[in-house]
Amino acid sequence: MPLYAREAVLRALPVFRATETVPGRVVLVQGAIDHRSAAALRAVLMHAEAGGQGELTLDLTCCEIGDSTGLGVIVGAHHRMQLGGRKLVLTSLSPRTLRLLRVTGLHRVLWHTDAHSSASTSLPA
Repeated sequence: MPLYAREAVLRALPVFRATETVPGRVVLVQGAIDHRSAAALRAVLMHAEAGGQGELTLDLTCCEIGDSTGLGVIVGAHHRMQLGGRKLVLTSLSPRTLRLLRVTGLHRVLWHTDAHSSASTSLPA
């Protein structure tokens, strides 16, 4: 995707917001996850990680990963969750985000739900 097209997609997203909708269990993210929003998302994820058990769902409705910093926040959360005996599951992935995970090989590492089913899929290392 050309740079100007990617920037247009990111501009069309709502203002960044990350909300812990079910404490310790579900975080809803809206807007672009990039270098500008990385610290805010990291703080919300760390709060959710500390406040729950089992699976933590990261709902990416109306969200796009804008750069490597944003992707790094998600990968970091995944690693922290694994060390704590928990699982991070990405849901409501846009086709663009799913393509990014496939290109980087992270679709084999990060748990995510298929848009057409509720089953978690990945091939964790």
